[in-house]
Amino acid sequence: MALCRLQAKNRRLQQAAWQLWWEGYSVPTELGRAFLIEAARQWDTTTRLLRGDAARGLSTLALSLLAKTATMRLTGLPVAQSRKRVGTDRFQEFARVMLETAVGIFDGYRTPEEAHVVEQALGLARSRKDRLTGADAWLSGNTGPVLEELSQLLLQHPLSDVLSGVTDEDLEAARTDLCEFVRSIDSVGFLLEHVFGRDAFGLSLLCRSLNGMKPQPQALLLLAWVLFRRHGSAELREGMESYLEAAPEAQEMLGTVRMLEQARQELPAFAEILAPNQIREALRYPHRMEYLNWRIRETRERHLEEVGAFFERHPEFRAGADTSSSKGESRPTSQP
Repeated sequence: MALCRLQAKNRRLQQAAWQLWWEGYSVPTELGRAFLIEAARQWDTTTRLLRGDAARGLSTLALSLLAKTATMRLTGLPVAQSRKRVGTDRFQEFARVMLETAVGIFDGYRTPEEAHVVEQALGLARSRKDRLTGADAWLSGNTGPVLEELSQLLLQHPLSDVLSGVTDEDLEAARTDLCEFVRSIDSVGFLLEHVFGRDAFGLSLLCRSLNGMKPQPQALLLLAWVLFRRHGSAELREGMESYLEAAPEAQEMLGTVRMLEQARQELPAFAEILAPNQIREALRYPHRMEYLNWRIRETRERHLEEVGAFFERHPEFRAGADTSSSKGESRPTSQP
């Protein structure tokens, strides 16, 4: 019993050290690396148990787990929402694809219907439909090849080997990039859901999953991030880089939306102009964006005193308003 208590205490200390390092506090990177190494060891051990012979696919253990997915308790887990989306009858199909991808043996969807089930379970239904002005839907084509690439990377590069040759500086940079990516996805997801409603652009489940991560998933995500940046295809690496480049703008847009929402609550003259349905239409159609910005400017001129008082009460919004008001009219002006 004493040994069990000591081991539990040690795990809590390791997790606390990891969380501090993950959040950027002055914690030695060697502690973060140690946590990553242990997470990688556990992952590789588990995937070996779940992966059967190449000719047979998943192991007997994995198949027995799949047989229970329709009824096992998933309270609080992101996959619980996935099961609700597709129903218990089809959830096993989704779980098998995810499991095959994780253990490195996924080689494509068996049927077009299977692809639909996976996308529905991941909350991607609107990702092929929702669009912003001047842009195509962000998801197009078959998602199967993407999962195949990820699966092959996980098979060819055990996570226990990922940190080999990665310096502390490289690891810290990867952590910073990943955290910036997570924040930008959260910002974009919040913005789109606020304006377009739940599951907008198919990002809701991803955002909730990233927001609710515990230390172990955080470590695995960072290991995967390093793996994909080092060994992924050129297309995958370029995609990751483009997301990182867009991250600052995503944060800025989130700040703008929060400011406009606050202004809508405090300035009666802007209540109708800045309503979500007005922002939604403006983001969809260029002429509506021009009209919205004209209305904001015109109303601001008629209520300069109230607008000035608003920024006096909220100086945290002033810098963003001053710097972004000169960046064009492709989104609502950041100053009411």
